[in-house]
Amino acid sequence: MNFKRSKRTMAIMLAMVMMFSMLLPVSAFASGTEYRALLAPSVNDGEWGNVGSMLIKVDGGILDDSGNSVSLRLPADFEIGTEITVSGSTYSIKAGTDQRNSGITSGTDTVRITVPSNYAGDTNELSINDIEVQRLTQNEFMITVNAVSIAGENAFIRIDFPNVYVKNGYSGPVTVTASAPSNSAFTSGSVNLGSVVTGSDKVELAVTNTPTFSSEGTRDGDHVVIRVTEKKAGALEKGRDSLRLRLPSGFAWADADVNTIWGDEVKTDGTGDVKLTMNGIGDDELRIDMNKKTSKETTFELILAVEVDDETDAKVGEVTVQVRGKSDFSPSSLVIGSYGDYDVTISTKDVPTIYSGQVEQEVAEVVIKESVQKSLIDGRTITITLPSHARWGEIDSDSDAGVKLEFDGFTGTDGKTARWKVVGESNDAAELSLGDLEVVVQPGFSGDLVAEIGGTAGLKGEVVLANVIKPVTISASGVTNVAIGSVSKAGDLTITENDERAIKKDKDLIVELPQGVRYASTPKVEVTEGDLKIDTYGLTTRSLGGHDDRVLVIPIDSESTEASTIKITGIEYVVDRTVPEADISVSIKGAAVNEVNDRNEVEDYYRGTLKYESSDERVVDSSHSDRTVFRTTDGAIFPNNNTVDKAVNAKVTTPAQGDAGFAMFTVGSTIYNVDGTMRVMDAAPYIKNDRTYVPVRFLAYALGVDEDDVAYEGGVVTLTKGDTTVALTIGSNSIDVNGSVTTMDVAPEISNDRTMLPARFVAEAFGATVGFASGQVVIDMK
Repeated sequence: MNFKRSKRTMAIMLAMVMMFSMLLPVSAFASGTEYRALLAPSVNDGEWGNVGSMLIKVDGGILDDSGNSVSLRLPADFEIGTEITVSGSTYSIKAGTDQRNSGITSGTDTVRITVPSNYAGDTNELSINDIEVQRLTQNEFMITVNAVSIAGENAFIRIDFPNVYVKNGYSGPVTVTASAPSNSAFTSGSVNLGSVVTGSDKVELAVTNTPTFSSEGTRDGDHVVIRVTEKKAGALEKGRDSLRLRLPSGFAWADADVNTIWGDEVKTDGTGDVKLTMNGIGDDELRIDMNKKTSKETTFELILAVEVDDETDAKVGEVTVQVRGKSDFSPSSLVIGSYGDYDVTISTKDVPTIYSGQVEQEVAEVVIKESVQKSLIDGRTITITLPSHARWGEIDSDSDAGVKLEFDGFTGTDGKTARWKVVGESNDAAELSLGDLEVVVQPGFSGDLVAEIGGTAGLKGEVVLANVIKPVTISASGVTNVAIGSVSKAGDLTITENDERAIKKDKDLIVELPQGVRYASTPKVEVTEGDLKIDTYGLTTRSLGGHDDRVLVIPIDSESTEASTIKITGIEYVVDRTVPEADISVSIKGAAVNEVNDRNEVEDYYRGTLKYESSDERVVDSSHSDRTVFRTTDGAIFPNNNTVDKAVNAKVTTPAQGDAGFAMFTVGSTIYNVDGTMRVMDAAPYIKNDRTYVPVRFLAYALGVDEDDVAYEGGVVTLTKGDTTVALTIGSNSIDVNGSVTTMDVAPEISNDRTMLPARFVAEAFGATVGFASGQVVIDMK
């Protein structure tokens, strides 16, 4: 061990201990003596005043020996009295006739030293006879304990300073310093009593209620309240214009009252300790007069009403009062409230783009803003009504400045009108924000989502909540003509996502044809842009509503991470004769782009405040006793609207009649050939009794008979072309050609609700040549 290093280390440690002991404050509670402040008022400099009270407590047994002394010294140039008297349990140091400072009457107590018989339930070991008091200097006196009356108990001495001269220009705390010799049982220490205030700190003004008011002035029960606090007794000057409160142009004082908080009772009718008079009601300046100074440090409130006497001068915004008067006060101006018309506005910000047919669509933030506080009235309501093509999905509430906009349920059972209730009143102009609102929009809609504002809060008008677009769009490469009854090519189709993930995975995308039109075969479907994945092996066409192959089903394997494009080519249509001459419009449908009509998606989405009840097909408000918000049909929110987008890629035309030269029918097939064009029938030819029967209407078309020249009445079929009229009767072997009746070896008949005619006899009646080979009937009109 290095002894030198050890000694050096020890020396450093001792030095540090000494240094820290010097930095630590000396406790007023050391060695069993406690100096405690009991009262610490504020006082003015340059005056005689009460600077507070203190208590000396010494633990029992310490003062057993006589001659224990302690001196108590006020700050330099403070002054106490010169004459000492004792009465009862109290020594008094009184102002003498020789006091060098004016402002105090001879005989007035400046210091009182009291020895109570007990304090806070403890018996005092001292009595007044056990101590002696001496004045040492103008700001210091000494207490000496000569005996102890009850040994073993704690000692208590109370000292009051009711009138001490405070040095002119002094500011800060009034510190009483206790000094004791080393052989005294008392210890040295100090205690801070009152503080000295100067100049404008003598009277403090503060506004404790700042109302908002309109041109009608402050409301009843909501006045301006100005608190006046004296930092010492008598700080408010006596007489006229103790204080003056001047309003800006356009405003006037309408009423005034006073309420005492503590100190002297201040009243306007003269029944209190101090009479306060307020002059200037109806004017812009309120003048406050005091009939006398207060005897105690006093605080009171001025309760004031304001009116607007000239709207052309009154400026909207904060109303600031200028303070003047003879008293020393601060501050010199006060904001007492805000002026403006009671008004509430509603608007939206950050209007987003959302998608029709999809769930979880968040709309714009709705902002409700007061022009001045308390414009929103407690208990009033605000409603937001969506258009017919939208329903609410999620609801929000908000609060600000003491007022809350609380969701209050729905009006009606159509899911369109949500209601909020105003709860409380604002303490400042409030700005409330409904920022987590969601809606669902009918498939196929695009454009601005405009909501109507209503309710009892007085708000009216419309706001735009969102710009709605379709999740996908469909377009055609062109429009081709397709003939009734024929197999015809149609224009290619392109389905474009308007955003990534717009087409949902594990769902079907549907490309649907109008009634009477069907796919002749399954077209080619491929993703030409983006990374959407489809199940090409699952592509299929299927029937819908009793009509074959009206629907192309495209299963989706995975969603895109970039907006994708689907191309459909090789499209062929078969159009029956029920379809009018018009455009063929292709519709995009299916759960992949229509979540709002998908039961699983609806059930998964409505799980919060709005909850889907599948048992009785309704969405309920779980926050209001499961009240019905709106009803669904098989889980669909918009059951009558499933189309997301449409495109025209073909146009139906009626084939020209009367120019046929060649026709061929195949037994068992609904496809027939007219001059090289493939057409479709709604019934297939068949052979009976060695004769080929063909549907009458399509046989007539093949022979060049116009549709209007085919008639059926009372079991008689009549066909007319040019000068030739042929009539046949169901079940009869007779055929009438321009009035000449001959006999056939078979008769026309009804099969599956279709009139079937023997092809050879009818064709030859119109001058055609008929042949039959390999199940095909060939008719040559040339």
